[in-house]
Amino acid sequence: MSYRNRPVATILLCVALTLSLAQAQAQDGGAPAYRLYRFAAADIAALQTYDDRWAKGDSSITLAPAGGGVMQISARLGKRFAYPFAGVSMPFQAGGTPVDMRQYKGVRLQVRGEAVFKVQLLSANVTDNNEFASEVVSEKEWKTISLPFPSFAQSPYWGRAVAWDASALRGVNLHFDGMPGAPALQIEMRELSMYR
Repeated sequence: MSYRNRPVATILLCVALTLSLAQAQAQDGGAPAYRLYRFAAADIAALQTYDDRWAKGDSSITLAPAGGGVMQISARLGKRFAYPFAGVSMPFQAGGTPVDMRQYKGVRLQVRGEAVFKVQLLSANVTDNNEFASEVVSEKEWKTISLPFPSFAQSPYWGRAVAWDASALRGVNLHFDGMPGAPALQIEMRELSMYR
């Protein structure tokens, strides 16, 4: 499901998300929102995935509908790259156009499956992939997790530090990284939203 092979599907997904933004504006006094409460099969097929193969790594990630508006994510961290990673990216609008999210307090998700991963908020001000991230520890049973904006931070060990700006957010990544050859993991998600 690499984004390189699905340009038309990605455009259609972003159009749908843009329409959702417009509907939210109409219903919420002009305040834009990004909410994926239920993951339809067609939407899942259009999502963008990424991994470390560009760095000669061998990590992988797959997405699949699990029924009932649930997305299943299976990730495997490889052994060929010292800092393995894989993830799924969900732009707010086509072309990564920034969306002003200052009227919201953070990100909320419903997830199950024992795993540790990061939710990254993509900022138009970040140019080196050192995205603002907050760690998620999911459990075996369904759990609603709220991540307030102050919990998101860039890595202090690499990249260029930039000021947090909720008015310049381009999308969300679900990012999996860790030790080379770590056990494969699988989670299920049925909601991803901004909350007030």
